[in-house]
Amino acid sequence: MNTKLRIAVLTALFMAGAAQAAEVIDVYRDPNCGCCEEWIKYLEANGFSVRDHVEPNMSEVKQRLGVAPRLASCHTAMIDGKFVEGHVPVAQILDLKN
Repeated sequence: MNTKLRIAVLTALFMAGAAQAAEVIDVYRDPNCGCCEEWIKYLEANGFSVRDHVEPNMSEVKQRLGVAPRLASCHTAMIDGKFVEGHVPVAQILDLKN
């Protein structure tokens, strides 16, 4: 196998492994909030695979997910059965997994 082909195969295998290793996080957000989209970009830039749920009634979503009204922010994320409320840094989200 020539060198270029080997590099292409190794790169493809690496990228496939990296995609599988990404943490999956569900983000529920109001369609009218721009900061939520920026936070999603931040998560993706830091290795998360984001499932973006645009919700017209965030109060209902938060109630269903068990977010107390006093903790409510403009968006709610779920990872491994735990909720993340607001612009939480990636390092703290990863700490939830420990």
